[in-house]
Amino acid sequence: MKETYQYIKGKAKMYISWMGENCFTEKAFYLYVISFMIIIPVFELLFEAYDEAYTSQPIIVGGYGCVGIIMYAVHFLKNKKEFKWCMSDVFYLILFLFAILSLVFSCDIEESVLGIDYDEPIEIYVAYFSLMFAATMIRKYEYRRNILYTFLWMVFIEGGYGVLQSFGITIAPAARNAEANLPGARIAYGLTQNSNFYGALTVIMFAAVLGKYLFDKEKVFRNIYMIGIVIGFYALLASNARSAWVGAIAIFLFYIVAFLVMHKHSRQKEWQVQRKRLAAAFLVCVGVIGAFLLLSNNLQTRFMKAEYEMEVGGIDRLGSGRIGIYKQGLKSIPKHWLTGVGLDNYIYTYKEDPAYGFEMGEEEGAKKAHNELLHIAVTQGVPAGIAYLLLWIYAVTVGVKNVIEMKDENQTILTWIFLGMAVGYMAQAVFNCSVPNVASYFWIVLGCVMPRDTQKQHLYMEQQKKA
Repeated sequence: MKETYQYIKGKAKMYISWMGENCFTEKAFYLYVISFMIIIPVFELLFEAYDEAYTSQPIIVGGYGCVGIIMYAVHFLKNKKEFKWCMSDVFYLILFLFAILSLVFSCDIEESVLGIDYDEPIEIYVAYFSLMFAATMIRKYEYRRNILYTFLWMVFIEGGYGVLQSFGITIAPAARNAEANLPGARIAYGLTQNSNFYGALTVIMFAAVLGKYLFDKEKVFRNIYMIGIVIGFYALLASNARSAWVGAIAIFLFYIVAFLVMHKHSRQKEWQVQRKRLAAAFLVCVGVIGAFLLLSNNLQTRFMKAEYEMEVGGIDRLGSGRIGIYKQGLKSIPKHWLTGVGLDNYIYTYKEDPAYGFEMGEEEGAKKAHNELLHIAVTQGVPAGIAYLLLWIYAVTVGVKNVIEMKDENQTILTWIFLGMAVGYMAQAVFNCSVPNVASYFWIVLGCVMPRDTQKQHLYMEQQKKA
């Protein structure tokens, strides 16, 4: 029996070592990330052509979550005797632990486990954390550049499709987005099937193409990227998502502040060029707004709707009812502050409220908080919400440090762009939902902002002898 155990143990070690050396290299992590970015929109397109919204995304993202946690575990086991860990590893484990605890102690375990459509059961969160981890493992310039190029392709494909939708050309009607399906609405929702979700995606895409325009040295390519700015920003406006407007403003403010700061760390002439390009991009976006006002009445309708919401429902109806949704979630925190109401179970805050009751219809409440930080705090507990906020702060801090200290100009520029993408998403996330087929991209960007070798690493050595 002992010999059998030793044989199995030896074989397991051999296979883990082989997998670590051949399957979980930097190239493997890169392929893991880049294949995900390609597969998601391809299957969205295929399934939407057959009017099957939200069918492929949870399966694909969940599958990548299962693969990702295996990659993470094998990487640790392979290097357990001398493992260099960094804060992104700590955040992975902490956030994973909070997600598990909120699932175990969920007030409605069925709701937390059996997620449908754009819900986020445990395997989805594992995918988020794993995509971030994989992105931190990618250091080679060509790999990081290709990830950015994939986002740029998305600008012209996803963004272009959104522009077509704003003129009434679409493959399938939007799912769970009645406003976008109203006659003459002309609201863009891309392949995400929801205009708010699409708004979040356009923020990431717009930040990518704006950053590439600002830093590219070839005039021909800058002209192409300027076209991308027009497409991306028009699609952003056409999404009708006010959270996306916030994201776009945050991106411009980020670069304004960043260039002012970097002016002290570089040659004045170099940063004058970047500032002029930023001013040109801003003026082009102003022109796009003018064109959008002429071609669509969506902006005017949006402002009229906000005024109507205030008149009819008061402050609670502001922002499509967001203030009321926030209040509902905040009411539940004192009672469920430690582990939350349950993983991705925001609707329970309504069910436990006597004003609504457990027999309420889904349309009476909200499945999402429309604020990612609040959503985590309410569903997974205040400690989890704080950890998520600290991850944001840590990633931005590392990104800024890398921009200032990196010696490789190409890597510095990539970090600039990824940092702008992350900041834009974070700003809109304060007013929007996290959904698998969009938030996954953010977690990839988050990992790209803080490559593993740019973080402070701590050496853990397995004790071979007792002290």
